[in-house]
Parts: sequence; structure tokens; C-alpha cells
Amino acid sequence: MNRKLIPLVSLGVLALVLLAAGSGSAYVTLSPARTWNCPPDYIVDNRAGGVPSIADADGGETVVVNAINSTNGWNGDNSGSVILAHKGSIAGFALGDGTPMLNLTDPLSACTGSCLAATFTGYYSERVAGSGSWKIDDADIVTNSTGYNWTSQSEDPGGAGCSSEIYIEGVMVHEVGHGLGLGHSGVAGATMFASVSFCNNNPATTEADDQSGLNFLYGSGFSSAYETFTNYIGTVGSTQYQPCGTYYWGNAGNQIGALRGPAGSDFDLYLWRWNGTAWVQVASATTISTNENITYNGAAGWYLWGIYSYSGSGTYHFYYDHP
Repeated sequence: MNRKLIPLVSLGVLALVLLAAGSGSAYVTLSPARTWNCPPDYIVDNRAGGVPSIADADGGETVVVNAINSTNGWNGDNSGSVILAHKGSIAGFALGDGTPMLNLTDPLSACTGSCLAATFTGYYSERVAGSGSWKIDDADIVTNSTGYNWTSQSEDPGGAGCSSEIYIEGVMVHEVGHGLGLGHSGVAGATMFASVSFCNNNPATTEADDQSGLNFLYGSGFSSAYETFTNYIGTVGSTQYQPCGTYYWGNAGNQIGALRGPAGSDFDLYLWRWNGTAWVQVASATTISTNENITYNGAAGWYLWGIYSYSGSGTYHFYYDHP
């Protein structure tokens, strides 16, 4: 069958990459390797009609959101929940503004010819100067929606009626893989392989090679019930707050946190609850270890996690779950 390229865009410059089928090279991360501090929440273009050639309820918008959020994709790859998506207006679409958007058109004319969709991966920065720990600041996606006939599993479940069409779900799961920090894999059949054939939605389901790449970047050992956060502590005695620098409302039940610190460090984990006038520490994990875990069965209320460097510095991952 004909193969169509799914390219990676870096620094706004289109780079088409076609890897030979059957190549055995493993996953590739973007260089320098980088992650989001907090799970990005992609705004999926909700323009009227969506992609014109997709004859489902909203032109592929809902199926794209569902595919990105699905545990068949990146959120099911043992690194916790690393990405979110919802439908919304992209009227303010702009590169590098810190708001990840998935545009169902290509207002920048960056994706032409054999390009299906493209991700702008050039927006990243060092967490602390000289640390070698890099964070993703933005990673917008554009779509060549007029250059191909597109379809969706909602329009054509199972592909029974598909003919020379491209499934939107698989393409967009591939593109948000770039948005999470992955490059093109040389493993044929992987979601991050550089090309896809007509009527092939397999990239919507990530494979072992994709999981390995995600685990390298975001850690492993956590189901989609956990949200995943990454950051860097460079000074002994410093505390960072999670999730994403703020507090959250937890219903009554188990507030669960897990810290995976850098090798050779001793990072500790703390949990506070707001009592109406002040933050009160309700749990802590302070072993001499790079890993700490807390499960606290508490009443409903506002909670705040803290990661403290008792010794050492480096990049850590924090995972949490709550009722």
C-alpha cells in the first residue's frame, strides 16, 4: 500500500523523515531530552465542521480528544497520565505562547506535500542554567487537512469502508508523541515510526518501543490513575510544591503520592492539609532513599505536596492520585 509521511517539525522548520520498513533501531528522544513540568492539556480545534472530509458528528474533533486521552495511547504506557486534551477555541493560535494547541488546519503552511501533520518542537528551555534538565514550554500541532482524504473510527469503524483515506486518531497520537518529547522511531509498527499507510489506524495504540521511550522520559511503574510531574531541584534545603506548584481539592479517602528522585540524592516527600487558617503537615516520607511514598487516608479538603532536597540535586518525577 502507499505510505504517507508523518513528519516532525523542529524550530518551525519542516523536516521530512522516512525510515526504512523493518529497521530495528529503538525509540528516539528529541535532543536535548526534555519533558513537560506538568501534563500538557492540548486544546483541540473545535471549529465548525472539524476536518471537512471526516463524516462523523464533528469532523473528527471528539475522536482526536478521546484518542489523546485514551489509555491505549500514552496514558496507558506505565508512566502515569502524562497528557490531557479537550475541545476548545484555537482563535489565539500562536507558537511558543505556552498553550499547546492542535490546529485542524495549517495557517502557517508548514505542512505541505506528503506531510500529514506537524509538531513544532523548538520551544523548550533549561530548568536551571547549567543543570542539563530541560523542559518543554510549548508544542503546537498543525494539520494538512485539505491535502488528503481523512477518516475516523467514528465515521468508519474497523476500516471496512476505508479507501485511500488517513485515520485522524493515529496521526494525532503520533504528533502528541513529539509534543511529549519523542522523535521518530526506527521500529516499524511503532506509533512513532515516521510513516503510516492509508487506512491504518494502528498508531493510535502505542507499542512496546513507544512505551520504552516514554518511560525513559517520564519514569515508569505508575498507572493512568496517577498524574505525572517532572522538575529539578538544584539547591540542598530547597522545597518545591506539587501538583504543578499549587494545591488541590481531595475528597475523603487516600491521598497518594510517590517521589522518584535523582540517583545519589536524598529527596523527601511531605503532605500538608489546609485547616482553615494554616497548612498543617499530615504525612511525611523521609527515608535515606531516592524514592519516597505516602498514602494518607484523610478527610476531604485542600492538600499540598512538597518535595524537599535533604541532600543532592537533580531531576525528579512526582506522581499522585486522589479520590
